[in-house]
Amino acid sequence: VAAFLWLAVSRGEPQEDAEGNETGEKKASEAETEETTYWLFSCLVDDVMAPEIFARDMRGTLREFRVLSLLLRSKTPQTHAHLLKHDMDLCMLQSKWLLCVFTDSFPAETTARVLDVVFAEGHKAWLRVCVAMMVAHGDAIRKAAHVPDAMAILKRAFAEQHDADALLKAAHSRRWVGAFSRQVVAKARTSAVAQLRREAEAAAKARAARESNNARRIAERNKKGAGGGDEAERAVSAGEKEKNDDEKKR
Repeated sequence: VAAFLWLAVSRGEPQEDAEGNETGEKKASEAETEETTYWLFSCLVDDVMAPEIFARDMRGTLREFRVLSLLLRSKTPQTHAHLLKHDMDLCMLQSKWLLCVFTDSFPAETTARVLDVVFAEGHKAWLRVCVAMMVAHGDAIRKAAHVPDAMAILKRAFAEQHDADALLKAAHSRRWVGAFSRQVVAKARTSAVAQLRREAEAAAKARAARESNNARRIAERNKKGAGGGDEAERAVSAGEKEKNDDEKKR
């Protein structure tokens, strides 16, 4: 979209708030780069990263953050326990890590290096980097007792990560993040899918129970209302009968 807008300006086509032909020509010269960037990111999301990340129900995003949580449980158990204790869901804290593939989290130079590794190694590299960052900043995270505090700590940690070499070295260090085979990731993903399925089934049962209870209460309320109406009608009939009897006596 940006590329087409820039091209429109360069051709002198009407556009409100245009910055002039010079700027338009400059931006039009960048259109090829813009298009290349778009297709690279499209390939990254569709072919390299895990599937269904951008599904309408966010099932892919929820699944991959659950995978990350399970990996954290084995690789940095104290931090994982702290997140659970304070009800800090990483998917809610930093969904942009996945939805924007770090492009809105790391400095530009670090993002470029990390994306190179993700293209080369696949989605597992994304998990490696997340775990490495959580291990590196575990002490600070464990001091946060509230969600906004944890969000601020993580946002600052990623924004200040200018040393891409150190990050990637840690992300691929067995001493730092432990074993990270495809089998380990696959096992975590299988467990994550099973957990999410059980939670969805439990939520569906709870919702059905609530709806059933609501329907029963409404039926009971309507029944009581109908009974009250019958009693009122009987009272009116009795009153009219007494009135007629009095008139007859008179």
